Amino acid sequence: MILYPALDLLDGRVVRLTRGDYSNVRVYSDDPAEVLASFRAAGAACAHIVDLNGARDPSTRQREKIAPLLKASGLKIQVGGGVRTFADACQILNWGADRVVVGSIAVIDPALGTTLLKELGPNRVTFALDISVGGDHSARVAIKGWTQVTDTRLEQIIARFRQVGLARALCTDISRDGAANGPNAGLYRALFGMFPGLEVQASGGVRDVGDLKYLKGAGVHSVVVGTALYEKTLDLAGALAAC
Repeated sequence: MILYPALDLLDGRVVRLTRGDYSNVRVYSDDPAEVLASFRAAGAACAHIVDLNGARDPSTRQREKIAPLLKASGLKIQVGGGVRTFADACQILNWGADRVVVGSIAVIDPALGTTLLKELGPNRVTFALDISVGGDHSARVAIKGWTQVTDTRLEQIIARFRQVGLARALCTDISRDGAANGPNAGLYRALFGMFPGLEVQASGGVRDVGDLKYLKGAGVHSVVVGTALYEKTLDLAGALAAC
């Protein structure tokens, strides 16, 4: 199982939001380069960066902060936040990202999602599918910074894009993100059953090594971890060893 330590950037600072709420910000560092260096020193080969400024307003994307980080880190990094167009995706890849992470457009503009997969290639694109689990246990996709839950089910989106090459999906249970209340392993098991061969990146709720082992036992290919690392309930070197 591959571990992606997460680095969320807001105004150049390393932060975490609780359930995507910009009014609930915890600042952990003013030096993202130092944080990425610590990831590499612990043995990480990959990382996951979210441009929170770009996610809120694509015109404020933090190019001057992120591009130098990508070039200097020595890590394979997937980057997301505010990708609305084909040009946005190409720009992030041109900064030096290993992959671009796209979210809401998969639901809002399926034609663009298809173009990204076909033109950039499945290995350069990760679809971030954030979901809200309802009382009937259905997983419905949320968009626009989690402010709108659609009627579209997670499996419908994945099935559509698997037909045009989708290879990788980052799935976050909103209720677990930043809350450190345990991952939704049942969600990922269900996805593996429906879509054999899909690389599912688990996100949300990881607290400790036990949670990582739980996900690994469920067949998860990779996992994105943020809050537990910053709150130090999870040591990155130990987490990598468990993975």
